[in-house]
Parts: sequence; structure tokens; C-alpha cells
Amino acid sequence: ITQMNEDEDPPYPASFAHKYTPSSASSSTDLNENKSNDGDAIYAPERRSSEDETKKSHFYPSERDNCCGCGDIAIFVLFGLLLAGYIALIVVVGLKKPVLFIVGVMTVVPTVIIWYLLYYRSHRHLINSGRIYGMFILGICSALPCAGLEMLIGLIPIPKDEEHLAIFLLFCAFHAFVVAAFVEESVKYFLGCFWPGYKGLLHPTAIIVHTAFGALGFATIENVMYVFGYEADENQMFATAAVRAFLCVPGHAATGILIGWYLAKRQFFQDDNSYCTSIIIPILIHGFYDFVVFTLPLYSSSLIRGCLFLGLFIYEGVVMYIVTKLAKDLAAKFEKDYAENDEVQR
Repeated sequence: ITQMNEDEDPPYPASFAHKYTPSSASSSTDLNENKSNDGDAIYAPERRSSEDETKKSHFYPSERDNCCGCGDIAIFVLFGLLLAGYIALIVVVGLKKPVLFIVGVMTVVPTVIIWYLLYYRSHRHLINSGRIYGMFILGICSALPCAGLEMLIGLIPIPKDEEHLAIFLLFCAFHAFVVAAFVEESVKYFLGCFWPGYKGLLHPTAIIVHTAFGALGFATIENVMYVFGYEADENQMFATAAVRAFLCVPGHAATGILIGWYLAKRQFFQDDNSYCTSIIIPILIHGFYDFVVFTLPLYSSSLIRGCLFLGLFIYEGVVMYIVTKLAKDLAAKFEKDYAENDEVQR
């Protein structure tokens, strides 16, 4: 084993130092040229660098992809206008009723936290920021056609008769699994599939994050509409913002991650995940949550309702844990397979 100074170049291509970076065509030649007297190849010790430096590999965006083009600049400007408009809104209503300013901040806090954990903390090296902001804005824009489609499907005449339990449960199941879950999860799927350049992403986690941010944009605008879109007193708005911060926004993000997981498996592992296959489990996860919420009028006891909300909180936590583990395992499998294939090529 050779001893090298920090300023010396290794006796093999620089890309060889990273186990996920494919060796160049000249790798075998360079290794053969650097033989010791006993015929063994010389391997330089791997130089440890910072986390950001070691994460540079061929499936990460290039410097050109990360630079801000005209499209990215337009997306950033549009996002800035949306953010400024929302801040102005909560400041104006906060001047009249200060508690509404607090409610307005609470409404977007879960989005900020998930944004940080999902992108800036962990995966910003995998996908450029223009795509993330663009998917978020697209998710916001999808709320209007989604609401129209839900209203259209909701016109199907199923009576809401709380006096007859079977009819009321049928009404709740239809609106939970079909009107809400089917429509909204379908929107998330098509947001992930039809953004330009989706198939050009080079890592499964990039596709998962890409799809999750479309779902997060939808969840954010839905949260704002639920908190501010209905006439209610300040206490009820505060309670709605608090409950949705812990349940609804993370739930939408979790199903977005799961849909992205299916898309990534189809892209990188050639799994036959069609539209129906990709949304059936997210529909069941989403629909079960909505079904429990829609049946709350059956329970008059505050204790029972509180226990149901606690159960939903645990349910959403388990779902988030499972989908994030699936995403991590898929990324690890991809990188392991890539490293093994690279070793075979060498």
C-alpha cells in the first residue's frame, strides 16, 4: 500500500475513489500500469473528506443542473409572491384579531418542518431546488381542479342519514375512499408523473422527494382552506390548525412519499407498477383516516373522540415510519446494486 501526501494525485482516476461512481474506460489500464514489483495492483488509501464532498456521484445533479436558469428564476419569483401574499394576509387579519396571526403561522409550520427534514436536511444534493419549488407550486395549483372533481363526484346521490347506521356508514365510506382519497391520491400520482424531466432523475430518493413535494403543496393549500375557509370562532380555528398540523399535513406527505416509492421502483427496478397499483395502498391509508373522521358524529362522548384522535395520531406516525423506511431501503438497495455492478465492470 502506497503512502501519499495530501496534495498528491492518486494513481487511478479520481472517480475511482467513490464507490458509487463508475470507473472510466481507462481505469483498468491505469491500474495495470501501477503495479508493484510482485505484480499486485497498488491501491492508495481512501481519503476521507466532508459529507458533502463524498456525496458527489454520477447520479447527483451536475453543477449545470443546479444552476438557476430562467425557468427556475420564474419559479422562485412565483413562490416569493405566494409567500409574500400569505404573510400579508395573516398580518392583516392579525391586526384585527391577534390570535388569527398565530393560527396563520401554525397553519404553515408543519410544511416548513417537513420541507426542512425532507429536503434541506437530507436530500438537497439529490435534486435541484427549482424542481422542488416547482412541484410545491404545482401541488398548490392542483387544489382547485381537485376540489371541482370532488364536488362533481360528490353529487352522486347517497343520503347522509345518521338515524340509519348502515346508510350513514356507506355515505362516510363513499366520501372517504372515493370522493377524497381516490381523487386526491390520483392528483398526487399525476403530479409526480407528468412534471417535465421526471424520468431524468438519477436516484430513487430524488423521485420520492419530487413526488412528496407535490403532495406537500396540495396539503398546505388544503390546510389554509380548512382553517380560514369556513366561518368559525377563533378557538375552533386554533383547534383545527393544531389537529391538522399533527395529522393531515404529515399524512398527505406520507402518501406522497409512498406514491414516489412506487414510481421509483418502476423507474429503476422495472417493477410493473401501473397507475392502479401505485395508488391503491395510498387510497386505503388516506381513506381509513377520513372514514374515522367522518364517523365522529356517531360519538357524543368527548373521551371517545379524544381517544380516536389519539389513535389517528399513532396511526399517522406508524404510516410515516413505514414509508420513510421503505424509501431508505429502496435507496440503499439501489446504491448497493450500483456499487456491485461498478465492481463487476472494473
